[in-house]
Amino acid sequence: TLGVAKNAEHTEVRAAYKKLALKFHPDKIGSNATEREVEKTKQQFVKVQEAYEVLNDIEQRRKKREAAAESQQQQQRHNRDGTSSDSGYSREERQQREEM
Repeated sequence: TLGVAKNAEHTEVRAAYKKLALKFHPDKIGSNATEREVEKTKQQFVKVQEAYEVLNDIEQRRKKREAAAESQQQQQRHNRDGTSSDSGYSREERQQREEM
């Protein structure tokens, strides 16, 4: 409905939405339009809005997934480097403390 590729960036989606929303906005149709034309324009406008909401929601979910994955990777790097997120001590420091 927005005329963008499946792998379009959010900026492309937003630009397409803005262009179509202006084109089909009910307030933009001329005063000499028939009721049928007004109704058709309103339906197109609703379709454009719904398409944008779906794509925008997908974008928000993608961002959240990426942030969660990055956080998990940081935690794994942190653990791999020998520190535990629980204590803040490295393995060697914990072993030394246990031997005391």
